[in-house]
Amino acid sequence: MNVVTVSNSDTIGGAALGAYHLHKSLQSLGVESQMVVQTKTCDDPSIIGPPTKLRETINSLRPTLDAFPTIFYKNKRSFFSPAWLPFSNIVDTINQIDADIVHLHWIAAGTMSIEDISRIKKPVVWSLHDMWPFTGGCHYDGGCGKYRSYCAACPALGSNRRNDLSHCVFSRKVKSYAKIPSLTLVGLSRWIEDCARNSTVFSGRRVVNISRIGQMS
Repeated sequence: MNVVTVSNSDTIGGAALGAYHLHKSLQSLGVESQMVVQTKTCDDPSIIGPPTKLRETINSLRPTLDAFPTIFYKNKRSFFSPAWLPFSNIVDTINQIDADIVHLHWIAAGTMSIEDISRIKKPVVWSLHDMWPFTGGCHYDGGCGKYRSYCAACPALGSNRRNDLSHCVFSRKVKSYAKIPSLTLVGLSRWIEDCARNSTVFSGRRVVNISRIGQMS
């Protein structure tokens, strides 16, 4: 089996470290595993980062550029990722690898656009490190719960408009995720498993919990 792990970084942040440790564990079990990241900080040859210094510089700017649409929301209250920025090249790198499974982790901060996710040609498994995969752009909804119906008038943005950025991002997710033929969600806690199971964008998708996987094995 060939697995491709996708993360914003290899070692920066808890989600990245978790993805990297899983990648190395797969290798120790004899699984062919590679990791594709936007920001590479270690010298592990099995991690595919920016191919050139120019691309490395561009990638360092992508988090700021991706957040640009949020500057119009002066009352923004929390971290919000529109995931609109194109041309990351990461999806092209993924598709060039003859993988059996593509395992997504934390892919915000300009790593991939929402539309790029639907371009992945292999079955996708997505580990949920926060709520962003199923919200209109926030990483934690603060109890808002609008992801269960349709995001709009977003508290994270300090917005009271129905047709705001969260509504646009949520609509893009609904449209793009519908194009993914094989998608499994992995909750890293029972709480986030339940959130994903009750979300609109993942309706009808398989959602599992990592602790329950361990109990079944």
